Amino acid sequence: MRTRSRASAGLALAGVLLVAFAAPTLGANTKVPYDGASPDSGTCGNDWANDTFKRKFTVTNNGGTYTLREDFIAGKFTTIADVSPGA
Repeated sequence: MRTRSRASAGLALAGVLLVAFAAPTLGANTKVPYDGASPDSGTCGNDWANDTFKRKFTVTNNGGTYTLREDFIAGKFTTIADVSPGA
């Protein structure tokens, strides 16, 4: 369930970025790095690590057709539990 809610939050953020950064720069790419963090859960639902990362979004406007690309440009995790995340 957490993965689904994180995916929904990511899509919402992507939509906001698309509108905020593409509209004023028609025809241009806009790249903005963001720091991010989230818990990392195993297949059984237990959180076993904290993830930190940098995300870069690139928005391209090709004549009214927008493309949003998300790149993870750095990342690491720190374990928080002694139990393996395996099923």
